[in-house]
Amino acid sequence: TARTFEVARTYRFAKGSGMPVPIPVIEMIEIGAGGGALAWVDAMGRIQTGPDSAGSETRPASYQRGGTRPAITDADL
Repeated sequence: TARTFEVARTYRFAKGSGMPVPIPVIEMIEIGAGGGALAWVDAMGRIQTGPDSAGSETRPASYQRGGTRPAITDADL
């Protein structure tokens, strides 16, 4: 967790190269899931993504395009 967050960094991982925004956040360095990656809850109750994917035609549930399992795109929306 952090009390500030940098946006619009000039250099990708260089702290101090962006504009600080004073809001509480959970910092994540990298998220390697695409919009079609399907989400699920593991045995310990943690939210996981992949390796299952909705494919290139994601059909997210939130678009009412036939998807029934939540994808990263659904979480983004």
